[in-house]
This record gives sequence, C-alpha cells and structure tokens, in this order.
Amino acid sequence: MHTVWCYLTSLFTSNNIITLATVVYAGVTIVMFRAIRSQAQAAHRQADIAERAAKAAEKSADAAKETIEITISKERARFKICVKDVDPQSQRSDGQIPLNGAVCWLMNYGLSTAFVCDFRGRFCQSDAPDIAAEYAQCKQVMYAESIPSHESSPKFLFLLEPNPTLADDDILRIRTGKSFLHFYGFVKHRDVYERVWQTTIHVRWKMRLGGVIEGTAMNYWEPVDQPEENDETREKNAT
Repeated sequence: MHTVWCYLTSLFTSNNIITLATVVYAGVTIVMFRAIRSQAQAAHRQADIAERAAKAAEKSADAAKETIEITISKERARFKICVKDVDPQSQRSDGQIPLNGAVCWLMNYGLSTAFVCDFRGRFCQSDAPDIAAEYAQCKQVMYAESIPSHESSPKFLFLLEPNPTLADDDILRIRTGKSFLHFYGFVKHRDVYERVWQTTIHVRWKMRLGGVIEGTAMNYWEPVDQPEENDETREKNAT
C-alpha cells in the first residue's frame, strides 16, 4: 500500500503536472478548433444557401417585372397620327382661289384610354425634299383631353405655310418634284400607367405619274428618311 501511494505521489511532480496540463490544453484546443471549424462550415453552407435564395429571389423579381412590362406594353394606349390625302389647287371650278390645308387627327389603337397632354402639327411647302422638323413652329390643336381605346380625336385643319394659296406655277413645281409639301408634328400623351409617351410624324406629299393606269397621277404621303421623326418614345423622367 505504501508502494502504491509513493507511485501516485511521484506522478504529481511539477514536471508531470505541466505535461498533463499541456496534454489537456491541447485536447481542449483540438476540440474547440473542430467545433469552430464545424460552425464555420455550417455558416458557409448557410451563406451559400442564402446567396442562392437571393439569386432566386432576384430572378423571380426580374421575371415579375418583365411580366408587368409585357402586360403594360400590351394594354397601354398607342397613338397613330393620321393625315388625310391633300389635293393642292391653285383655283376651284367656280373660279375661287382655295385655301390649301391638311386635315389631321389622332387614332388611339391601344387597349386603354390615352390622356393627351399636347398635340401639335404643321403643314408647309419647301423646295427641299428633306427638311428638319421644327416643332417650335407647330400649331397646338389639343391638350388636356382623353381618347378612349380604338377611338379618334376630332379632325383639325392645318393651313399651308407660308401661304395657303398656290399659283399655277406652284402646282406645276409640286407635280414635277421641284417643290414639296411636308406635314410634321407630335402628340404627347399619358397612359393609364402614368407613363408619358411622345409620338412624332413627318411625311412628305408625293405626286408622280404612272401606276396601274399609264398617264394617271399617284398621290400619297411618304415618310421622310429620318426614322426619329416617325417614332414613339417614352419620357425618361416619367414614372
């Protein structure tokens, strides 16, 4: 018994205590390290899951936004600026001098009501086949009005500028392609989704001989070459 006690006592020397403490500390450290690493791995997995969930939510939001935009594009109001054919004349059959002009109106071919903010146009004569549209020179004929789906506005007359009366020489120049009649303008409207759009038009009156029957005249409006003058754009600062 004394021998056993001496053996046990010998184990608790200062060196052995330090060694034992070191072993215990190392064991605890390893356990803590493994626990921390396990927590880190779990946190990383959770971060990956959260990232994938965020990307899925973003894709869902983008898909929902795209669906909304498609619906708005399908349902919103759309305008066509219509211009009636013109018949430039220097005199009428009764001998009176006519005032030449162009009749224009709006057609809402969209699926919802359009709220007109501003509608302007100009009918003018020029020796140039291509001229820049000067919208500041346009005459305002409509504002603060609404036009339901598939309905038209009243018709408006725009007198020819700079002079609504034409001489025989003017008619000859128009028919031979030496003088040109232009109509241009724009309509700005708000749709039911509180978005503001602007539709522009710039067309040139074309008169030429030929067609189905030889020697007959063909008369029609043709768009000018600048595509931005026959276009629809949305205001950037609109909601």
